[in-house]
Amino acid sequence: ALDVTGVMPDGMKFEGAPGLRKLLVETRAQSFVVAFTEALMKYATGRDLTASDAPLVRKIVREAARTDYSFYSIVQGIVTSLPFQARIAPSAGTAAATSARNQ
Repeated sequence: ALDVTGVMPDGMKFEGAPGLRKLLVETRAQSFVVAFTEALMKYATGRDLTASDAPLVRKIVREAARTDYSFYSIVQGIVTSLPFQARIAPSAGTAAATSARNQ
């Protein structure tokens, strides 16, 4: 028999993936959404986040709460943010040169 039970570091017990999901949603939803938003923003901007990004992350999470933290609202918050809008994209010439080099 496969043991699918687990215990969190704080002693909370769960059974299987559905139990873990339920536990995380009920007790750690806010922390998960913040961590997810930070990771997605880091990927989207192509850089590590700094302390100056924390207010923006909180704003995105706060606004996403209005839609029960929908994925769409988090993505929308990121793509309309100044750090995403101001990221430096490679020029067409640079992209073409990189592509040619990689072939």
